[in-house]
Amino acid sequence: MDTLPVHARSDDWVSSIGRSRGFHMDFGSGTWDGGPIGIPVNLVAGSQVPAVRPSFYYPGESDPGPYPIPTSPLREWGSDHHVLIVDTETCKLYELYDAGFTGGQWSAGSGAIWDLNSHALRPAGWTSADAAGLPILPGLVRYDEVAAGSIDHALRFTASVTQRSYLWPARHHASSNSSPTVPPMGARFRLKASFDIAGFDPRLQVILQAMKSYGIILADNGSNWYVSGTPDERWDNDLLHALDLLTGADFEAVDVAGLMVDPGSGQAQVAATLTVASTNPTSGVTISVSPNDGSGQGSGPTPFTRLYDGAVQVTLTAPAVSGNNTFRVWSGCTSTSGTTCVVTLDGSRTVWANYRDPAITPPARNDFDGDGRSDIGCYDPPRGNWYGFSSTDGFWQTQFGFARTLPVTGDFDGDGRFDIGCYHPAGGDWYVFKSTEGFWTTRFGYEGTVPLGGTLR
Repeated sequence: MDTLPVHARSDDWVSSIGRSRGFHMDFGSGTWDGGPIGIPVNLVAGSQVPAVRPSFYYPGESDPGPYPIPTSPLREWGSDHHVLIVDTETCKLYELYDAGFTGGQWSAGSGAIWDLNSHALRPAGWTSADAAGLPILPGLVRYDEVAAGSIDHALRFTASVTQRSYLWPARHHASSNSSPTVPPMGARFRLKASFDIAGFDPRLQVILQAMKSYGIILADNGSNWYVSGTPDERWDNDLLHALDLLTGADFEAVDVAGLMVDPGSGQAQVAATLTVASTNPTSGVTISVSPNDGSGQGSGPTPFTRLYDGAVQVTLTAPAVSGNNTFRVWSGCTSTSGTTCVVTLDGSRTVWANYRDPAITPPARNDFDGDGRSDIGCYDPPRGNWYGFSSTDGFWQTQFGFARTLPVTGDFDGDGRFDIGCYHPAGGDWYVFKSTEGFWTTRFGYEGTVPLGGTLR
């Protein structure tokens, strides 16, 4: 997404939805107006639930089924009444719009069935349970993704006025407005690269980074700049409201035409950046690509960017130098063998070619820049601010942490540099930012305990 060109209609479409209008995360914990906040998902074993054929009032563009609808399924609160079901036995997704149960019979406005092992789209011109003819589930923000530290897909959002048209991969429109200054279904927007996410809570950074890396996709008519997700009691609603400060001006529409492999398929070519980093210069690292089409091949320095259809194997070879810069280890590779690293390039990735004196094992405590010498720093618990002075990088400052957390440091990814993190003694939650892998979190501990491991040698 970050390499795609800005769409020629970007200014018009952003203005149509609202340049100064704030965003709203349309999901959370608890209830609103009597029901859960967001679009829930039902996980079922299809052979264990009734096979139902709902009656549709748009039968011509609906899959007849049957649908494995459980007794009392989770249903979206509000007017759309979406029911989303994943059959874990067959790996199929079933989605219903305006689902209701009356007189012992299920009915819905429309229904769509998706094979999650296929890239196939709806027939051209067909709706789904969403106006854009797209599946709903893949565009939802889910708590488990945020907790894991990564969202690897575009996010679903709505706008009140849309065009009588649609863009790939959308298949349907729901408007009589033919003006090109309003966005069509399927229009993709991304958070601008200039938008600084560093000051946000790490959990919100996961959502913001997805908006930069994968964007948001217009999927239905509704409130402007409303982003969809699943209800979950673990959401912190006050925290989510920190994203209300986003406005349309922070986004730009992008032209995704170059990503299309086939008009009838949702499969996309992907723009990926491979960055090779090191504690020393990486000019000696050579790069080869398989399959090779002549692009993105050569020797360092990197990064280089290429479009690819599916995964690409990239082989990196580092020279086995001697003395104090003896080659020691790779980090971030799919597989390694001596001085060779193989990367499955299925997304943007950073690989570390770690040149270090092997006598320095482990690295010096709090060596944040990997030069073998300890650095100094301090942590402000009320605000989560870190202040450090590295011997090679000088002064640095970042915000990473939460109120009432304890600081932890350690080389958590084996790249020869200490990473920063914090521990929440009230819940036993760890939050770490690894220099090669990004944000990571886990729950391990008990209330009132003191963190160990990374703080000791």
